[in-house]
Amino acid sequence: MFRYVICSVLLAVIALPAEAQNTPGTARELVNKYRSSVFCIRTKRKFDDHRFALGYCTGFLVSKDPPLIITSGTVYSGAPEDSHTLVIASGTGKEYLVKAVHTLQSRRPSDREKGNNATDISIIELAQQLGDEYKALPLEEKGRDRNIAGERIVGIGIPIYGVAQSSREASKPYRIPDIAVREGSIVRMADADGDSTETPIAERPMFEHNSIYVEGEHGGPIFSLASGKVVGLHIGTMRRQDGRGRTIALIPLAIHVDIIHELLYEYENRENFK
Repeated sequence: MFRYVICSVLLAVIALPAEAQNTPGTARELVNKYRSSVFCIRTKRKFDDHRFALGYCTGFLVSKDPPLIITSGTVYSGAPEDSHTLVIASGTGKEYLVKAVHTLQSRRPSDREKGNNATDISIIELAQQLGDEYKALPLEEKGRDRNIAGERIVGIGIPIYGVAQSSREASKPYRIPDIAVREGSIVRMADADGDSTETPIAERPMFEHNSIYVEGEHGGPIFSLASGKVVGLHIGTMRRQDGRGRTIALIPLAIHVDIIHELLYEYENRENFK
């Protein structure tokens, strides 16, 4: 028995592990090259004229022309007075408006019936072009049948504890985002239920990793240190419980890069992208 625990807000302080600081050409090189291309995604879901909910997650650039950002969960493309999404650059706080969004939803009927969007990922097309300082992150080639357990990884995210603040602290409802860096390794291949599988299911291949993530970092890219390319997207932590409802494990999970390729294919062949 389990349930997904998905983070909702994000960001701040860069905290480089000692290993990342001492391995030039690997983790540090990736972070320095792509840190500006990792964004804070701020969503505002409007219920009525008096009620709304704010959410924060991480996203990353996969294309410069058109400017496309991948993130986890559901985002909105409405006007500022409605349910909408704001993309905020890490390090500078520059804001970008959203032109269009598309979400690749979980194909499991049980997820859709329960409104569970834990394994959904979304693509955001920005309304403005990006400057030369932004670089599209390279994606690993498709290969869901390849078992990558044991690979060393580095992830970039924007945690909640630095980006969100109360209305009493400043005129803006957030601080300027900065990144956090997490290193670890891929523990096992998994499917959308978090169960082990040597050959991930075609529906939603995933993998378990052992990096420690905090709220707001879901949607962040995970690089393979071997290839220097994105192999997955962190989506959150799955809670495993025993028969008495007691938590026995918290398992960090990421969506396999093949699903990112699938989302990009849907965008390129879109008919209802809005």
